[in-house]
Amino acid sequence: MSSRQPYADLPEVYTDPDSNLPQYVPPFEGGYQHVAAVDDLPEPLYTPKPDDNYRASHAVRDTPFDSKSGRRICGLKRTLFFILAVAAILVIGAIVGGAVGGTVAKQSSTDVPSSSATRTASPPSSTSGSSSILPESGIASVNWTDSNNFSHYYVFHQNRSKDLIASSWDSQNKTWTTRSVSEDVRQSSNEGFDIIEGTPITAVAWSSVSDWNIRVFVLTTGNNTWEWEILNNRKGSNIAAWRPNNPGDDVPIILAFQNEKRDLAHALSKNPLGDDWAEVSMGSISVAKTSGLAITSFGDSGNLSDIKWRLYVESNDKLREVFLMPSAKSPHVNSLSLGDTPSSSNTNFAAVCFDLVYVIVADIHNDGGVVARWWDDTWRKLKLGEAGLISDSF
Repeated sequence: MSSRQPYADLPEVYTDPDSNLPQYVPPFEGGYQHVAAVDDLPEPLYTPKPDDNYRASHAVRDTPFDSKSGRRICGLKRTLFFILAVAAILVIGAIVGGAVGGTVAKQSSTDVPSSSATRTASPPSSTSGSSSILPESGIASVNWTDSNNFSHYYVFHQNRSKDLIASSWDSQNKTWTTRSVSEDVRQSSNEGFDIIEGTPITAVAWSSVSDWNIRVFVLTTGNNTWEWEILNNRKGSNIAAWRPNNPGDDVPIILAFQNEKRDLAHALSKNPLGDDWAEVSMGSISVAKTSGLAITSFGDSGNLSDIKWRLYVESNDKLREVFLMPSAKSPHVNSLSLGDTPSSSNTNFAAVCFDLVYVIVADIHNDGGVVARWWDDTWRKLKLGEAGLISDSF
C-alpha cells in the first residue's frame, strides 16, 4: 500500500493569523470545558484560498458602517432633507400669501369707504337728473349761519344731462341733500328749461328779516340769463351776482356780465326780490373776451350806510378793479389796475371782503398755484404754496 496520507492532495485551509474568530468548543464533559486541538479536526473540503489582493481592495472601514443610512443630500438623510424642504415651502407659501392678502386688503380698504366714513360723509341723496358732474360744468356756492347758529351750504353745478343741480348741507342734521333745479322748473312751469352746456353759474344769498333768500343765475339757449328776467349776454360771457348781507329791503341785487357788444354791463334788481331788472352798460371799460368776473362789497371804514361794490375783470392782460355805486340810474364807474393776469389762465376770479375793508381777490397762476391780491390800506400779492402756506415774496 502506498504510504501517502489520505486527503494529501486537497488544498490547505487558509488561516488568518490575525483572526479573532472563536475556536470550536466541544460539549461539556463531566462538568469541565475542554478546548479541542485544531489538529484533531478534519480539514474542510474544497475551500479555495482567497486572492492575496482581496484584503487590500476590500479593506474594512475604520468606523462602523451603518447600512441603514443610505445616500445623503447636503449632509442630511434623504428622508430628513425632503421633510425639511416641504416644511420650508409651506412656510414661504404662507408668508407670500399673507403679504399678498394684506396688500389686497389694504387696497380694498382704501378704495371702498368704511361704514363709519359713509355715516360721517354720506353721499347726497339723488333725485331725477342728478347724475355725474359735467366735465365742463361751472360751479357756484353760497352759505350762511342762521339765527340758531346752524350753518347752511349750497353748491350748484351742471350734470351730464345739462340740468342744474343743487346740493345742500344742513349742519343741524349733518346731511347732504341733492335736488334738480331744472326738474323743479319743468314741473312747476310745464315749459322747457334748456341750459346751455357748460354754462357759467353764479349764486347769491341774503337774509330778509327772519328768512334767507337764494338766487341762482345760468345761461339758457340763445345766451339768455335765467332766473327771473331775460338779459341778453354775449356768447361765452361769464356772469357774477352779488348782494350785500344787509337785513334791510332797500339793497338791490347786482348781476354782472358782458353784453352782445362785449361791453361790461351789470343789471340791478329794482326790488330786493329780483323780480324786475334794469340793465346798465359800462362800455368805457374794455374787457377781455373770456374775462372772469367777481364782485364783493366794500364800505369806507366798514360803514354799512355807505356800501360800494367792487367788480374785478380782466382788461388788456391786467386785473382791474371797477368801483360801482348801488344805483341803477347813475352808476359811478372808476377802475384801477391791480397788475398782470396770468398769460395762460382761464382768468376766473374769486373775491371776498372782510369787515367791508379787507379785500382778497384770487386767480390761477401760470404754474397752477393760486395767486391772491390782498388789500389792507395797500395792495399786496400773495401766493398759496403747495403745502398750503401763503408767501408774499414772489
